[in-house]
Amino acid sequence: MVSNVFTGCIVLIVTNLSLLYTAHLIVRKFYRDAPAAPRLVALGVLYYAFIIALFQLLSPFYAITKTWVTILCLLFALITHLRWGALSCIRAEILPMVAWVRDGLKSRWSALMVCCGFVVLLSLSRALLMPPLAWDCLTYHLTFAALWIQKGTLFIFHAPDQIADNAYFPINGDIFASWLLLPFDSDMVVNTMNFPVTLLGSSFTSFNNLGYL
Repeated sequence: MVSNVFTGCIVLIVTNLSLLYTAHLIVRKFYRDAPAAPRLVALGVLYYAFIIALFQLLSPFYAITKTWVTILCLLFALITHLRWGALSCIRAEILPMVAWVRDGLKSRWSALMVCCGFVVLLSLSRALLMPPLAWDCLTYHLTFAALWIQKGTLFIFHAPDQIADNAYFPINGDIFASWLLLPFDSDMVVNTMNFPVTLLGSSFTSFNNLGYL
């Protein structure tokens, strides 16, 4: 059990950091002169696009496994590093976020920010402690995601009644669930799936309303 959790943590960290680094280099190559807000949104969009592309690439070969996913993530990072590694400047992406938080805490909205941060942390802790119990997760979302991991491919799951129709829904959201199921072979962190997506969406909306995009 402990070894599985340790291996899962390593896979989770390596794969996610590899894709984030790949997205970072692409943003530095093509959006280096853009303001920090569009760069941040572009990085998030590319990160999720890479997850979808990776699963689609591996699916025909029944290769959606921890080994091949990790290898392909590292390969993405290596190729972009060899191509555009000299453009990397992670500090340039982090400093604006630190400045936004600092300015927000100094503004009249500081109390609201602290309350929102507390609610987010509380929700995150609940997501990590509670198993996924929503009816749609248990009925088809996580059913499909888990079966794809077991079979190593994005096959269409044929079943009776309503779940047969659900098999033809857009699958990208369930791919993200598979992404979090894969490292641990369990639903240990799958409840956290919506947090980065929500953060990306709220960031885009906020930046757009504030005129940064």
